[in-house]
Amino acid sequence: CILYQIKRCSAPCVGHINKKDYDSTVTDAIDFISGKSRRIQKNLSKEMEKASKELDYEKAAIARDRIKALTQIQISQKINQTNLTEADVISIYKETGKTCVQVFFFRSKQNWGNQAFYPKHDPDDNVEDIISSFISQFYENKTIPRLILTNCEVKDKKLIEKTFSEKDKKDIAFGLKENVDFIALSFVRDASDIDDLKKVLKTQSKKVKIISKIEDREGLSNIENICKVSDAVMVARGDLGIETDLSNLRNIQRKIMSNCAKYGVRSIVATHLLESMIENPTPTRAEVTDVANAIYESADAVMLSGETTIGKYPVEAVNFISRIANQTERYRTLGYEEKLISNTDWQHLGIAAKNLAQSIDADGIIAITRSGQTAEIVSNAKPFMKPVYAFSNNKKTVSQLSLAGSVQAFLSPMYTDHEKNINSIMKILRKELSPTQDLKFVVISGILSESSADAIELRSLNL
Repeated sequence: CILYQIKRCSAPCVGHINKKDYDSTVTDAIDFISGKSRRIQKNLSKEMEKASKELDYEKAAIARDRIKALTQIQISQKINQTNLTEADVISIYKETGKTCVQVFFFRSKQNWGNQAFYPKHDPDDNVEDIISSFISQFYENKTIPRLILTNCEVKDKKLIEKTFSEKDKKDIAFGLKENVDFIALSFVRDASDIDDLKKVLKTQSKKVKIISKIEDREGLSNIENICKVSDAVMVARGDLGIETDLSNLRNIQRKIMSNCAKYGVRSIVATHLLESMIENPTPTRAEVTDVANAIYESADAVMLSGETTIGKYPVEAVNFISRIANQTERYRTLGYEEKLISNTDWQHLGIAAKNLAQSIDADGIIAITRSGQTAEIVSNAKPFMKPVYAFSNNKKTVSQLSLAGSVQAFLSPMYTDHEKNINSIMKILRKELSPTQDLKFVVISGILSESSADAIELRSLNL
């Protein structure tokens, strides 16, 4: 899907650079790589400002060109450092009385150079109008790569509207044809991005769950509204560590996780969980603690990426993160689920099923469901050391429930006779659990209606 990112800073036009604008440019737009480049940029800015005041425009123009060249190098370094496969960096400045839009092209970590454009705009047009017009013209009928906007002040955060190109729609159609269970949308900024994707999916008449990847400040600031319309949310720490204050990343992660728990949304923590296992057979102590902390924060899933795609020890990485999870789940979470919004009778019943299982020390909770919602509402309550055994006759539901914390899903036939369902389920559990003693379960059923419970009861699996 199309990715957008807006960097906010002030325009370094001739005679208009001051310390405030410069600092903003450094911190918000370029995030300069080294202190040396920072000092060079600062000195050039002072030289340019001084020349402008002395009306030495030739000297000022030379300083400006050096700043532009340095900026291009630094952007290139930044693109390479962040492992982006492609990006276009848009810069706006004044040149000979005209507004110039310059685009730096980056593909596969190689800088393809840059190209300047002179849109037909009045010099006094605001930046938002210039950029919106330029993007609509330049990227017409093209797949837009990630855009980084620099050297201009942007007040309208929704300047660049996310749209789905024909290629995006074809890619989604291909995924649906392959019967995918989830579609992850990158750089989600607000709820409207999810609504746009849902419109595309609606035309395909397929039940696919949407994962919202939170990767920048704007998505973070709108996290509550995003949670309300998402099936799952991913803490995409790779880009978050670049787009936000890296030293505050732990608190940012907790903010996202607490909102997921509050709105009953599946949560995923991704990126750099066991990064060292790309090269080494065991993780670092810090990585083990990092994975455990994500689980303490009520994560439904912890996700590996580089460890299993390019790593030397992919199987070992999966085994190790599974071991960490199993050990960590023996301890209680931080309690974010206590703020779960329970505005339906159905959610209250899910909490009641969890509490009942805890109070009678049941061996688990059985959720009989068609769509998966019954199992989800129990998972929202975060039962401690009480597995949720979900049973459905829908293969898609069984697959999608793999993302729900505490849930183990099984494919099972469904009958209109409740006792037949219970007998079928007990046979499956007897085979899966191989019990050595009688087991008792809390059963919550929603096969006749996913908005009310058909039954909540206690059942035993006897030897």
